[in-house]
Amino acid sequence: MEDYISKIVQDAAKNLQIEKERLIKLRIKERVNEDVDLILEAQKRFSKIGREFHSNDQSEHWYWNDGTENGLHLISFYQDFEQDLMSKDYKFNAGFKYR
Repeated sequence: MEDYISKIVQDAAKNLQIEKERLIKLRIKERVNEDVDLILEAQKRFSKIGREFHSNDQSEHWYWNDGTENGLHLISFYQDFEQDLMSKDYKFNAGFKYR
């Protein structure tokens, strides 16, 4: 049973990461009209993209280095959990919202 639950959680995390990467690439294409390899870009000393985490709300913010002091905001992700502990048919949904 533990292996089954672990597999479901791993698959969900992988799918969320794939969707986040797709949205980041889409937003880069929309905002700066450029295709970017996120892995290659992350390995550069002077990357074109930056990511910030805010621990108070567990949010993730992505910026494009456009030469300005703060950069161009691309997209932000916020945790999205739905649960109903009092329901007899307990459900838990996890995902993210973005802006």
